Amino acid sequence: AATVRSGWGGDALYIAIKGGDNRDPRAQLDIGTFVLDAGGIRWGQELGVENGFDSGAALAPDDRRKRYDHFLEGTRGQSTLTFGGANQDLDARAGVLVAQSTPEAGLAIIDMTKAYPKDAHQVHRGIMVVRGASPYLVIQDDLSVKKTQPLVWSMQTRDIDITVDGPTATLKQGDRQ
Repeated sequence: AATVRSGWGGDALYIAIKGGDNRDPRAQLDIGTFVLDAGGIRWGQELGVENGFDSGAALAPDDRRKRYDHFLEGTRGQSTLTFGGANQDLDARAGVLVAQSTPEAGLAIIDMTKAYPKDAHQVHRGIMVVRGASPYLVIQDDLSVKKTQPLVWSMQTRDIDITVDGPTATLKQGDRQ
């Protein structure tokens, strides 16, 4: 996992990204998932676990596959990429390739390639926060895919109003957007 932030105040930008090990019996299929805070609001969420799946008990391979049909346990319920509606590879592991922080910016890159062996030659997700008077953040996915198919980029959230206008989505909670 890696985190970057614009500062330490309550309104600071903050983003954390996760690599992980899908072989862990307690793991969700969530390599590349992230949480995102801005203006004192958690916009990008980790939604938690499905009831009955937080014990960490070892499951047989067929039972593991069934478990990941549940939204919060499978890839679709995470803030990550989904190729063709399929879950990530059950045996995938991912780590941090780059982590760097300077007074001007912080960044991290996760190698997610092993989560998608049937779909992509390479998958890297990077996060960056640029600090200063007008801080901003970037989430960037660099992909080399094996075939054309639907690709879904997801950010899970709660208690947020979303307005879509063409390619732009505006998130709002109370008077914050």
